[in-house]
Order: sequence, then structure tokens, then C-alpha cells
Amino acid sequence: SSLDHEDEDNEDDLRVAQKEKKPTKEITVELILKKLKEKRIERCLPEDIKKMTKDNLAEEKTSLQKSLLFYESQHGRPVSREDRHIVKPLYDRYRLVKQMLTRASITPILGSPSTKRRSQMLQPIIEGETAHFFEEIKEEEEDADISELTDILKSTAQIHPIATSPVENSESDVEESQEKLTRELRLSSIRAASMPELLEQLWKARGEKKKLRKTLREFEEGFYQQNGRNVQKEDRGPMLDEYREYKKVKAKLRLLEVLISKQDPSK
Repeated sequence: SSLDHEDEDNEDDLRVAQKEKKPTKEITVELILKKLKEKRIERCLPEDIKKMTKDNLAEEKTSLQKSLLFYESQHGRPVSREDRHIVKPLYDRYRLVKQMLTRASITPILGSPSTKRRSQMLQPIIEGETAHFFEEIKEEEEDADISELTDILKSTAQIHPIATSPVENSESDVEESQEKLTRELRLSSIRAASMPELLEQLWKARGEKKKLRKTLREFEEGFYQQNGRNVQKEDRGPMLDEYREYKKVKAKLRLLEVLISKQDPSK
């Protein structure tokens, strides 16, 4: 469609700028916001989200989703407080657009029962509280018949329990919310990808897994030499982030393999 072509053109512009000279995180966000604004002007979309129609919101959501994925491809997932602050305008607008689109969808866009359930589950965006993106990811997995990821996503949610004190834990809430949103964006993007894109992501994921496995193996070998025993679960503290990332990459690989298998005409 023409919309897809425009999205591809915008992404190409961003990639060209990145190849010439990789911009800073702040400049990347500024460039993305500028491109999004230009696209709204070209397509006569209102700047104010509250004035958007249901179709406008759906278009804006897609643009923001691709923009967030592009930012992450250039600078990685925002982890530090400073990084989260830089990308906050994009995350906030995406979450608000998504929420308003759900509320506007009296008749679900996809017409599926899971979409109706998601509209009932969506929580209001309140400062200092965590949006429950995990439940939505779980619903999307059921729709795609990829049940093997459910346990992994459940374990991830257990590792990062939802904070009960918004005042004391607002920072961790924001980080957890963005991590869950990132997983949702990745899953949505992967399922919409073409076969060449899936194969490219599969290759990259295998590279990430190999690199993480090497790092973890070196840690475990060093631990054994120092302590005379194998690493136990409670010993993983110094490398906990790497262990979690390794689990996520393995889950992504399984998802990609399933989707490639479904698209492969020879199977």
C-alpha cells in the first residue's frame, strides 16, 4: 500500500542519515519527531491526538511503533534514567495513542475476541504506575498459536514483579513498563515481517545468542576456577542481565523459527 511505501521511505531516510554519521540519541529522537510531524502534515493528520479519528490513531500508532524500533536498532534499549528521559516523548505518545485507539475501537479493528479482551484489560496511564503490557503480549501469543513463549514471558514477569509503591518505585515502574512495551513492539514487528526480514532477524538473533553464550561461558568457567563448583542460580547476580537477555534471545529465535516455518511454501 501507499502507506507502507511512505513508511519505508521514512525509514530509508533515517538509515541514510545514520550511515553518513551516526547521530546522538538526542538528535535521533529529534529526527524521528521531525519525520513524524512531516508525515502528519503530508497526510493531513491533526497534531493533537484527541482530535484524531480511529483511522488516524491506527496510522499514528504504526508510525510510532516503527520509530521506536528504529531508535532501538540504533542505540539499543533505553536502560539508564538519562536514556529513558531522552526517548520518553516517543514512548508516552505511543502509549497514549494505543490507549485512545483501544477506547475508540467500539468495533475491534481486527474483529477478534482477543482484541475485545485487550480493550477491557487496558489500564489508564497514570504517572508512577506500570501499564500491564505483559497481558497483551500473552493474548497476542495465543492469537498466533505460539504457546511455547508463554512460559518464558511469565518467568520474565516474575523476575520483574510489579511495584506496589508508586512513590518509592516509580523509577523501576517506568523501566519495567518500557521493557514490556519493547517486547510487545518486537513481537508485533516480527509477526508483520516478510520472509527476507525474518531470515535477517534470525541471523542477527543467532549472532546475539552466540555472543551472550560466550560471555556467560567465560563467567561460569571463571567462577568454577575461583570457587571449585558450578554456578548456581543464586550466584548469577553479577551477570543477571546477561542471563535474562540470553533467555529473551532464545525465545525470539523460537518465535522466528515458527514464523519462518509457517511462511515457507515447501512445508
